Amino acid sequence: MDEVMRTYFEKIKKEGFPRKGELSDYDIKIEGEGCKGAGSSDDIVFYIKKKGDIIEEITYICNYCIPPSYIASDIICRFAEGKSLKEVKAMSLDNINAILGGESPRVYELISDLLKTFPEK
Repeated sequence: MDEVMRTYFEKIKKEGFPRKGELSDYDIKIEGEGCKGAGSSDDIVFYIKKKGDIIEEITYICNYCIPPSYIASDIICRFAEGKSLKEVKAMSLDNINAILGGESPRVYELISDLLKTFPEK
């Protein structure tokens, strides 16, 4: 894990993983995998509550996850609130780096893989 990832992970850990958990009144449930090819994969589930086309709230559950999967899931959640699913799927490297506070190709790769499981609407 690179220094940028380590710093971000410590930040969300200190915050108590605020976006981690299941929403009881979600509209969309998205199941994905992180860290494929790392010997095993992490099961990640996103819960989305929408108002019209806009994501009002989004959380995640990360089972068997290593820190990079928590980081990727948290960044997706932070970016997604207030946006449409189409906007979330179009998340750019600049968007990721701004939230992450630096560059990490591994985080970008994980987020790209997870966003493939997101629907357009």
